[in-house]
Order: sequence, then C-alpha cells, then structure tokens
Amino acid sequence: MAEDHGGTSVFRHPGKKDLYIALADRWKPENCWVEGFETGEYSDRIQEKFREIFDPEVEFVFTAEDAEDMKINSSVSDYVWLPLKFDGEQVRIEWREEWTIEEYE
Repeated sequence: MAEDHGGTSVFRHPGKKDLYIALADRWKPENCWVEGFETGEYSDRIQEKFREIFDPEVEFVFTAEDAEDMKINSSVSDYVWLPLKFDGEQVRIEWREEWTIEEYE
C-alpha cells in the first residue's frame, strides 16, 4: 500500500541518552481522494505550487484548481513516531512497524 509521510517535528526524549523521535503524519490513499496521490503526481503538483507561492520572482494567482488540489483532509491521517538513527554525520529515519522507548539507554 502506498503511503505518504509528512515530517512534522523532532523531539529529544528527556529521559534517554541521545534518543530523538521524529513525528510525522501518515496520509493513506484511501483517505486522500485526489487524483495522482498514489503515483506521486499529486505531490509533484503541490510542491510546484508551493514553490510558486513563495518565489518572489513569480506572481502567483490562487485559482479554483489550486483550491481543489489543496483540499486533502489531513484530519483523517494518523501519526507515525519513529526514532532517528545517527550514523556519523548522517541522520536516518528507518521504518519500524513497532518499537519501544525501553530499547534505548
């Protein structure tokens, strides 16, 4: 099943040594009735719209099509909490179906 994850925040666990937890919201295709969501085309369109919105060189005009494209109901998404893994100077988020805080020092 295809899923899209949007990063929201990173928290440092106060009681664990070097445990940082990434919080993201998970949008499942069955909750996102937007054409192109499963193929990634939707994400590409939205990224381009946001680039245009914030590009001072572009005069962005918000259209009815833009409003339709940006109406995903993210209130039906759930959250994903995943530990960050440090590998030298690299930081990675690895997908884990389950994990517990007790696994960390």
